[in-house]
Amino acid sequence: MYREIINRQIEGSLKKIVNYLKEMDKYPDKMGVNLKEIHKQLEYIRKNYKLLNNIIQISKGEYENMSNGFQPQQSGPTSLRVTKTATGFRETVREYDWNIQKTANPTEIDLPMGQTENASFTLTITRSSTDTSRVGVRGVITVENTGENPTVGLSVGDIVQFRLPGSGPNFAAVPDQRVVSITPIPPTPSDELPAGATGRYAYEVEFTPPANNAVYRNEARVTIQNHPDGVRTFVFRQDFTLPTTPTLIEIDETAVLSDVVSFPSGITGTQPTDQVFNAPPTEPIIINIPITNESAACGQNLTLSNQATLTETDTGTTRVSTADVTINTGDCPPSICPLSRGFWMTHYPTDWPQTVLDFGLKIGNVLYSASQLQNTLNRPPRGDASIILAHQLIAAKLNIANGADPSPVLEIIANADALLQAASPCQTNLMPSCQVPYNISPSSSAGAKMVAAASILDAYNRGQMTPGCAI
Repeated sequence: MYREIINRQIEGSLKKIVNYLKEMDKYPDKMGVNLKEIHKQLEYIRKNYKLLNNIIQISKGEYENMSNGFQPQQSGPTSLRVTKTATGFRETVREYDWNIQKTANPTEIDLPMGQTENASFTLTITRSSTDTSRVGVRGVITVENTGENPTVGLSVGDIVQFRLPGSGPNFAAVPDQRVVSITPIPPTPSDELPAGATGRYAYEVEFTPPANNAVYRNEARVTIQNHPDGVRTFVFRQDFTLPTTPTLIEIDETAVLSDVVSFPSGITGTQPTDQVFNAPPTEPIIINIPITNESAACGQNLTLSNQATLTETDTGTTRVSTADVTINTGDCPPSICPLSRGFWMTHYPTDWPQTVLDFGLKIGNVLYSASQLQNTLNRPPRGDASIILAHQLIAAKLNIANGADPSPVLEIIANADALLQAASPCQTNLMPSCQVPYNISPSSSAGAKMVAAASILDAYNRGQMTPGCAI
């Protein structure tokens, strides 16, 4: 009879798995819930197959009838003593399902360098619930290894039995039952019990009550393979009752919101703080995040992304929604084109930047007055790499002082200054002896580097590195 019961339970679990798979095709939004249920049914099948194996052994004559109570210690190397507790339960399990949707309004913001605006997001959070009724028994099975050796093939099973008042003393197995779990309680090992050790196993069995006035008991069955008589199953029975009123069990009643903003380069702002929700808000939540353009250059469309993650507290299930805002850093002002060395030679001092006329420039870390800069520009190279480089470096620095975009040559200017400084007979001095020429042959190692740097600066001065400015 027990074998038929468990076969029906396995068959029922397989049918439920098929139904859950069909629901996943029909309702994709319930995929997470259905996957959890499928996993649960697979666990039921595994437990029932294990219990079925024990019952098959029993049917082969490996079961010995025992009375309720402690099993007397057997002679030989390994025996067991089994006891248990049993508490009936009637529960309504209410599982909540949270959802979140995030939108941005507006989806585009104009934010030139140095300005601050609010990025505004709207969060809509909802929660639904599903109730499931559960009836069953749970407790702890205690197994003591009273023998001198570890157990072999230890198997712990559990069956719910019932009888109806007035039907006699005999109990029968509840037809519709399934073992939800039988789990070792630490430090109980997951496989065998050492000699003299005691294991404790938390169990839970769900069943459908066969009648309102049924009387129940719960039977633990613990089997070992290495009893002196061979395979031996030890039994302990415990009566229990079912409560009349269900207990409400709530799962994922609360959720935690984490809001993370990914700021593009040059844009700064403050991250929102996490929030805990015991219930969904009655109105959409508006989140305003001040953002500042610290250093993002003009003429760009940047993406600011805001991801909201809602984590259900008990199961850890997450819901994610993302909204993006496009940041327009503004139109760039009309470019001032670089001008060639020849222009600066012939337009002194009328078109030179006033700052250079007033304070001069440092070339190779040596300060040159405006007139000294003009004299150097007019000086023929005569095969001196330091003059070739100084010509183009002076013109480039005049262009930058005049408002041209420096970004294409910032690195090469630093390199050119370093080359001239390394060749200078002194460091910072206005004396003519500290200024070029340094008599550097273009064919030398230092001279070749100077000529190469001068070539790049010449391209910049001719507008070839500034869009729309090539001469």
